[in-house]
Amino acid sequence: DIAFWLHHCNVDRIYESYLEIEPDSREEFENFQDSQNVDMFEAQFEPFEKTDGSKYTAKDTFNTNNLGYRYDTLFKPPPQQLREAPTFVLFSQVKVYEFESKCYQVHVYVVGKKQEEEFKEPQKSGDIDVTSDNYAGGDAIFGRGMECSNCMTRPPVDLIVNISKSLIKLQLSRYDVVLKVYIEETTDSSDALLKLSDTPLPEPII
Repeated sequence: DIAFWLHHCNVDRIYESYLEIEPDSREEFENFQDSQNVDMFEAQFEPFEKTDGSKYTAKDTFNTNNLGYRYDTLFKPPPQQLREAPTFVLFSQVKVYEFESKCYQVHVYVVGKKQEEEFKEPQKSGDIDVTSDNYAGGDAIFGRGMECSNCMTRPPVDLIVNISKSLIKLQLSRYDVVLKVYIEETTDSSDALLKLSDTPLPEPII
């Protein structure tokens, strides 16, 4: 799949751009892994071997020149800006292994408390309107089950959606809105939207 390789090459280029900005990332990652049950800094990447027969590990991925390639151009960091503090929706401590082999697209809407009764809720995937002022953003979960050893041992992750722009458009504060969460199971051909309670996803907080 050509699109798959193009996508992941660009992800790698973004990662390399970040390493240029944060040159101590290798040490930071190594120190963090020292506190985990499984040290992913030293874990071998199967089935990838070096020319001497040893296995690649995460510590080999912080310098593309050593891997035999480099990017012509990298992303440059934007200039720092003075702006108001962002407002986030947090799905705390998501355990990827609980999703087994199902993948989900999460959509978050913010609706004014006074306008909640007037809000027309989407009923199916095609009703999701990302251009709506109420649409705050989303995230994705790539579920893996017992077949993924990394998924079973990795610590829980936080999913975060920035709702600042929607609040500004609606001219509302975080205290004046309610959250509406709609979930698509992308591993299913159905266009039905799931409720939060239909998934292992935790209740979000602002």
